[in-house]
Amino acid sequence: MKRASGRDSPAKVPSARFWLPKIAQLAGAHIWSFPLITILGVLSSLAESFGVGLIILFLYSLLGRQADAASAGGFLGSVFLRLSAHLHSTTLLASLIFAAIAAKAAFTAAYSTISSHVQNGLARDVRDRIHRQYLDVDYDYIRQQEEGEMLKMLATDSWTVSDAYQSVSRVVINAVSMVVMIGFLLLISWPLTLIMLAGSTLLYLALNRVSGYLRRLGRETMEINRKLAVCMLQTLQGMRAIRAFGQEGHHQKSFEKLSADAQRVATQTATLFALFGPVSDSGYLLLIGATLILATKLAIPTAAILTCVILLYRIQWPFRELQSAVIALAEKEAALQSVADLLDRRDKRCPTRGSRPFRGLGDCIEFRDVEFSYAASAPNVLEKASFRIPAGRTTVLVGASGAGKTTIVNLLLRLDEPSGGKILADGMPLDELDRGQWLKRLAAAGQDIELIDSTIDANIRIARAEADPAAVREAVELADFLDVVNAFPDGMQHWIGPQGGNLSGGQRQRLGLARAILRDPDILVLDEATSALDDAIERTVQRNLRARFKGRTILIVTHRASTMLSADHLIFLEGGRVTAEGAPTGLLPGYVKETDHLFQEHFRQEAATPNQQSGREAAPAIAIAERRQVEQRGR
Repeated sequence: MKRASGRDSPAKVPSARFWLPKIAQLAGAHIWSFPLITILGVLSSLAESFGVGLIILFLYSLLGRQADAASAGGFLGSVFLRLSAHLHSTTLLASLIFAAIAAKAAFTAAYSTISSHVQNGLARDVRDRIHRQYLDVDYDYIRQQEEGEMLKMLATDSWTVSDAYQSVSRVVINAVSMVVMIGFLLLISWPLTLIMLAGSTLLYLALNRVSGYLRRLGRETMEINRKLAVCMLQTLQGMRAIRAFGQEGHHQKSFEKLSADAQRVATQTATLFALFGPVSDSGYLLLIGATLILATKLAIPTAAILTCVILLYRIQWPFRELQSAVIALAEKEAALQSVADLLDRRDKRCPTRGSRPFRGLGDCIEFRDVEFSYAASAPNVLEKASFRIPAGRTTVLVGASGAGKTTIVNLLLRLDEPSGGKILADGMPLDELDRGQWLKRLAAAGQDIELIDSTIDANIRIARAEADPAAVREAVELADFLDVVNAFPDGMQHWIGPQGGNLSGGQRQRLGLARAILRDPDILVLDEATSALDDAIERTVQRNLRARFKGRTILIVTHRASTMLSADHLIFLEGGRVTAEGAPTGLLPGYVKETDHLFQEHFRQEAATPNQQSGREAAPAIAIAERRQVEQRGR
């Protein structure tokens, strides 16, 4: 697949202002957890701060110096004084300390449980939304994307959102913990608190410089992983061609280079994260040491200093967690932006679903001045194409390669929508018909069969997943594919490999025909669907199709003139324009412009004695006629 042009150059990724609104948007129904996490953070911090105060009082009580603890003055002194008046037993005081520790553990456990539940649920929701977006968005958008990047987005980047949510929740709960503890510090000693805040701010600014480098590493990591995924997909999908042309060495070198780049970036990122903890701890220890020196010079009571030091040391953990979470978010920004861009539907078209019921084709399908191009700046593939496909008849669409035949098939399958004109089904615009009901009555088989890396049975059931085994077997028989299936020890459960690589070209086409037959459609589209079959198998399949779909609408897309002989209606397409349309008796003589007497004589015999000559017998004459016509056009 082609890489989208909008991603050729790395865009500037927004900073922290991007995190909360985007993650909140991606979180969807899980946003309820943020207030709850905040409350749990407040309760946990209150329990811890209260427990620290009790521990100080407990130590003074063991030393028989409750009065010294109460002399700390201010809020802490008054709390110690009141507790000393009511708690005469160190056993009761120890019980309260354990209760505070248990409360903090309970709040932390509740936070971890809720966070884990939300994180995994969010990963599932984002993964489901990405998969749904791939299925719902306009098919032209999918054509412009690289398969490797799409796979990485679904398999890897979907987890990035839940990881980012986890980081945001860590930011919230640790920020709340710091605010609560700082509040306690202010009540105990505001000079010490201001000193600590000034030092912490300087340390935060110094460490925050790392986040800018991590953002760059994050963008580089995402780009390398994208290229690595594309390279892996190319190797797996192109294994046969790579081996056939002896390019194993070239592809291995390309993969090893990308793998080495991925290792380099991952090592740099891991090194930064590994250094962050020790550097942060060292800086915080220096801050605590400086605070202690200043506290002694300010003649702050020992109990207040001891409580402040313990709280300062405890603040170190949420401070480091907060900074680590912020850095982790910076490293994930590029992947978050990619997921947000993918899920944003404002710049993407979705196929029209339609609402009008469709219960079957009664008259015809009509293309009325239909135009189509694959890009706004590209020339039209179809140019004012107008023709009819009569219901219940066999229509053959004839044209050279590039004439627009497959584009017409894609329009009928509603993979694309015309850029001009109208497609009508019994006079009703196709885009107004219920898409599900329309496709339920239509099936297509082509020269190139899109197969999934699974079993024969799974590939056939793409047409009708709920079909019973007898219906699947009947479809296989009508496609003359049963001998192939029976040759495999595991039969219908035989694994066909990526894109059906374990099957031959003819076997893949017969599998595609079995899929279309299983659909049991009212409208059958065959786009060079038997081009890889040998003559005997092709005649058998065509005979089975004529018998099975007699009286139904069949559109055969071909450039082979021999197929015209069995048609009820012919459409000639050249350069995206319809050059002729009508019954074979009126069009076939003019098709060769009366320049080939061999073909003319054969056609007159066919008209005089219908069903006496086979399409196979006509093929040599028609082939000569086509060749001479091409030669004349070349002159």
